Amino acid sequence: MYVQFLAVALFIGRTHSLSLQPQQARLLHPKRAHAEQRSVRSVHIDPTGEPNDDQTLEAAHVLQEDGVVVLLCPGLKNVAPTCGQAIDVLADVLVKAKLAGVNLENLFRLSEIIHRSYRRYDIPLSSTKDSKVCNLEFLSFVDSMVKPILGMVYDDTLCTTERSEPHCGKHDLQVIREGLITSIAGAQTQQFHADGPSPGLFNAFIPLVPVATQGTEFWLGSHDDPRFLKEKIPTNPNHISNPVMSRAQGIILFDYRIVHRGRAHDPVESPGPRPIFYRTYSLPGTSADDSHNYSADHSISSLKARSSNRNDEN
Repeated sequence: MYVQFLAVALFIGRTHSLSLQPQQARLLHPKRAHAEQRSVRSVHIDPTGEPNDDQTLEAAHVLQEDGVVVLLCPGLKNVAPTCGQAIDVLADVLVKAKLAGVNLENLFRLSEIIHRSYRRYDIPLSSTKDSKVCNLEFLSFVDSMVKPILGMVYDDTLCTTERSEPHCGKHDLQVIREGLITSIAGAQTQQFHADGPSPGLFNAFIPLVPVATQGTEFWLGSHDDPRFLKEKIPTNPNHISNPVMSRAQGIILFDYRIVHRGRAHDPVESPGPRPIFYRTYSLPGTSADDSHNYSADHSISSLKARSSNRNDEN
């Protein structure tokens, strides 16, 4: 399957990103004046994957202030899928798309796979169909790390909706999507963008290969100031930082509104594919969704059916 992947994966497209709209400012804490160099901050989580009260409080505070926090946990790599398993998923979908007549040199949006930018692919997954990547032990471990922290964020947020209960609780959070984003050698640096303009959505990224200079780059604090979304280009390079992690060393948890970009995939530094598993969470009462990121023109099966019908007519 890996050889098959290499045969079909070297295709080109043109970079694009989400068009951002101004948002309402939401300041949960007084913002610090930062002239010095800033880095993405990390919080160490117990090896069991369940943060204690102090870890939960610290991670929630960093997430609210910076828009991103890295949750380091040595137990995560033991249950995370392998890079090879993620590559097999991409190879399988690319082969099916090609057989359905998709021109893999162009950007495309299918329900099974989105070619987002040059050599960068996004595959929504299903825990029932993609059990090798979405095994229940792994997903439960991720939830145990993330949900207590987002629950505390929710409890500290001035929500626009009425709450019948004074405490959210980690079990009230919703998982709305999971998948794989994989870049291959030669992928270009993305434009700075946010995944959405509204509060209440969060992404959990788990890199399945080591990331250093080629991972995701974040504009710290940009989630809480509408000026950042209007400009979309960082005015202070000291506020730009990317996490450095070994394989599945932890979770990069970030607000949908934070401005970020995927770095270029240098074939010399990292010749192999670079898969990242992601899981998207929604706070209770959140009206925003991410359907704009996953609208699809067709599915692979519908393209195959259309091709078959044309052949029958001929």
